Amino acid sequence: MEKLSLDSIRRDSIGKIFDIVSRGGSYTRAAIAAETELSVMTVGKLTDILEKSSALIQEKRESESVGRKSSAYRLNDKLGIMVFDLTGKINKIYIFDLLLSLKSEHEFELENCSNAAAEAFFDFTGDGEQIIGSVCLLPDSCEPDLYKRFCGLYGHRPELAEVNSRAAAIANASRFDASSSIHIFVDGGNVTGGAIIRDGQVMRGSFGHAGDIKRLSALGYDLPNTIAAASLVLDPELVRVECRNTDERDRLRIQLTDVLDTLLSDYEFQLVVESCDEGRSAAYGAALLMRAKWINGLA
Repeated sequence: MEKLSLDSIRRDSIGKIFDIVSRGGSYTRAAIAAETELSVMTVGKLTDILEKSSALIQEKRESESVGRKSSAYRLNDKLGIMVFDLTGKINKIYIFDLLLSLKSEHEFELENCSNAAAEAFFDFTGDGEQIIGSVCLLPDSCEPDLYKRFCGLYGHRPELAEVNSRAAAIANASRFDASSSIHIFVDGGNVTGGAIIRDGQVMRGSFGHAGDIKRLSALGYDLPNTIAAASLVLDPELVRVECRNTDERDRLRIQLTDVLDTLLSDYEFQLVVESCDEGRSAAYGAALLMRAKWINGLA
C-alpha cells in the first residue's frame, strides 16, 4: 500500500479528475468538483496542471449569466499512445488517443519494427499530434529473449511492457462495476493465462508472479477448481472467463455454473463467460496502462 503523502493525495485527485473527463465531452470546474467531491479551488489547481501538460484543452462556452462565458475542459485527442503487439501471428502497431479510440493500425515484421514505428508515428502526427508513450505487448508464453530482441531492433525500450493476459484483464475489468476480479483465459479447454485485478490495478506480488493462474492448472487443477482456488484467496466480486470461440463459451457457461454452485455455494461473485470478440482487446488494455502511467507522472 502506498504511504499517504501530499504527492499521493495529489496523484489520486488528478486521477479522479481524469476519470471524469475521460468519459468524453467537456466539463466545467464546478461539474468536476461536484462529481469528484473536491473543492472548486483544488480542481482549478489540478486542471491547470493537466492543461499545462497538454492532457486537457480548455474551451470557452456560453454561461447562464448574460454576457459571460465559462471555461470547460476536455481531453486532448491529439495525444496518442503507440502499442507494439507481438502476440499474434502478424505483429501490429496500434495507435490510440487519450480517449482510447483506435486511430491507426499497421502490420510489421519484427526485423523492420523501427521503420514501421517511424511510419506509424508520422502517419499519426501529421497535424500537430504527439505520442506520449509506447507499450510492448508480449505473449503470455514467449521466447525469453523476445523482448530484448525487440528493444534492440527498435532502438530503445518502450515506457511499458506487459503480457497479453494482464493487459486483456485490465481492459475488461473496467467494463464491470467490480473492485476485485479474476480473469482467466482459456483455449481448447486449457488455461493459457490469467490475472487478478484489485481497485483498478493488476496484482503482481513481491516478485511479479501473483495472479499467474496458469500455474494452478499446471499443478493439476481443472478449470472449475482453478477458479475455486483463486476465489478462496481473493473472494472476488467478478470472475471472468474468456474463450476463443462461442462453442467453447456456451459449453463452459453450463459447466462452470453447475460446478461452481457446488464448490462455492456461499460465494456471491458474478460469473461472466464470453468469447474474445465480446470483450476489449489486450492492445486496448496496454494503452490504458500507459495512459495511467503517464497521468500518474504528471503529479
